[in-house]
Amino acid sequence: MKGKGIAFAVSSALIFGAAPVFASLSYDYGNIPLNMALFRNLMALPVLLGVIIYKRLSLRLTRRQLKGMIVISILGSAVTTISLYQAYSYIGVGTTTTIHFMYPLLVCLGCHFFYGEKMDRVRKICLGVCLAGITFFIEPQNMTNAAGLVLAAGSAFSYAFFMIFLEKNQLVWMHPIVFSFYLCLIVSAFLLFIGFFVPFVQWKLEIQAYGLMFIAAMGTSFAASVLLNKGVAIIGASEASVYSLLEPLSAVAAGAIFLGEELTARKAAGCALILGAVFYMAIYEKRRKREVIGKADRLQ
Repeated sequence: MKGKGIAFAVSSALIFGAAPVFASLSYDYGNIPLNMALFRNLMALPVLLGVIIYKRLSLRLTRRQLKGMIVISILGSAVTTISLYQAYSYIGVGTTTTIHFMYPLLVCLGCHFFYGEKMDRVRKICLGVCLAGITFFIEPQNMTNAAGLVLAAGSAFSYAFFMIFLEKNQLVWMHPIVFSFYLCLIVSAFLLFIGFFVPFVQWKLEIQAYGLMFIAAMGTSFAASVLLNKGVAIIGASEASVYSLLEPLSAVAAGAIFLGEELTARKAAGCALILGAVFYMAIYEKRRKREVIGKADRLQ
């Protein structure tokens, strides 16, 4: 069962990592970050609703679930998306990604200090190696833009909040499709509300922009969101956040394939560190599981 949780978390990370590439491509056709954030959620709604109707899933929420969905949608998902996409325009994808991916450390610290969770030595080392690998993606020329740095840091804190809140408030036990539907619905409503005060919504865009936004919506707000929900439900927020560190690798690969970005020796070294640490942790968790099963068998 834990293997499935790891597979869900890894798959989610790979999909999330490729999403900024499609956002970047859509900007060439007149799109802007806030508009991308809106349509990423808006376009997923009819697809999610269609799946709900087909599977005959209930949309009923308890009062606690409704309150939790409003909090996680606005303070977690919406703030993260807005901060992240805006930071890209200030300090670029590389530096923004580097700062944003400090969130696994924030998740582990939050779970430790607020919920008393402990991490063993191997997990700490793997997390440290991953974070060291991520620093290889820093673009020094962008480290002087205060607005971009604050936005990127804000995305890290808000996403860490999202991961912790998702697990600790039992929202992971909602059906993942229903969870994703309400997440997209509330974020879309929130962004449209902001649009009344900050007119950013652009309806007249080239067809290519809509196509790219639809791909991003299906990947992130539909597939990756559902997979992340399942992963956190099985292995918890702390461990899922470590496997999410595979996102930069996916971003580098997608950038090279779709944008023709150069894979420098520095980026390759960062990818190697992250990949090595994540794979070692997966092997370590598998070995621990065998040891636990072995002990249980000997006690019987």
